[in-house]
Amino acid sequence: MHLMLDGTNWKFETQNINCLVLAVKVGKITFPLFWRMLDHQKNSPPQARISLLNQFKEIFGFDKILSFSADREFVGKDWITYLFDLFV
Repeated sequence: MHLMLDGTNWKFETQNINCLVLAVKVGKITFPLFWRMLDHQKNSPPQARISLLNQFKEIFGFDKILSFSADREFVGKDWITYLFDLFV
């Protein structure tokens, strides 16, 4: 599976909506698999990203991952360490 992690943030009237999404690409279409609503406008915490990937692991297993991409905004020592341990 080709996985993608992305966040989106928009405003509906006075309400801020911030969603972190783990999606899978099938052909030319991308489907959301797991998501988390965040209670702030800023970047997602590493634990929220790790949680989404762990949900994927529980259902599909990491051996199903062919590729993984994410925005460059997703940084942090805990996040990079998690990815390194996952893919290396």
